[in-house]
Amino acid sequence: MLVDINLLPEKEKERSGLLYVALAFLGAALLFWLIFFLLTRNVTSDTERLDTQLEKLQLTQSELTERLNRSDTAQSHDQLEASVQWVEDYRYETAPLLEDLVSQLPRRGFFRSFAFAAPHQATVEIQFDDKTEAAYYLTRMLSSEFVETASIESIESEEIDQEEGTASNWLPRYLATYTIFFTDGRQMIDGAAPPVPSDTAENSEAPANEIAPPSENVDDSESTVPEEEGSDAESN
Repeated sequence: MLVDINLLPEKEKERSGLLYVALAFLGAALLFWLIFFLLTRNVTSDTERLDTQLEKLQLTQSELTERLNRSDTAQSHDQLEASVQWVEDYRYETAPLLEDLVSQLPRRGFFRSFAFAAPHQATVEIQFDDKTEAAYYLTRMLSSEFVETASIESIESEEIDQEEGTASNWLPRYLATYTIFFTDGRQMIDGAAPPVPSDTAENSEAPANEIAPPSENVDDSESTVPEEEGSDAESN
């Protein structure tokens, strides 16, 4: 008996399977492209949004920087003006003090130097022809209304070079160094008055007639203080 085998239906099934595979591959490719397109679009949108925010932030930063610069400039100007005004109000009038100190000098007394050591303290170097004049001048300073207290730091003789042929009877010169604490009506930054050392305060309380020049700087023959007019006469 002969068997009739028909192979045509089997060929149709193979073609339909290939078609399904091709359609599935195409669909997957389309889906992948669609997802990639959507992601790229989202990234582009986010990038544009971030760029816009960055421009706004940069603009805001520029405005704030300009405002701060204007504010700092105005504040610095105000601070400088206040500092200048404070210096003008805080400065000490030196002219009355110097005029008072000069007026009390003997006839042959001369200022060598005057320097402020503190806001209320000064160091003065004065030339005299006699050691006793240094003590008299200290007494006069202590009686001044401008001086809180004063003390003699040192008295030194000044070397004078004599040229040949000059007279040998020349008068010696003495340099006296004083520390003066003067009356200062200004107020310190913390509101407290300028302090005055306790040891100098005790010296200011001593009577004027009890003050004598230092014993180590004065010879025994000059230990007795002459009258003021006599001192000036001897200096001539």
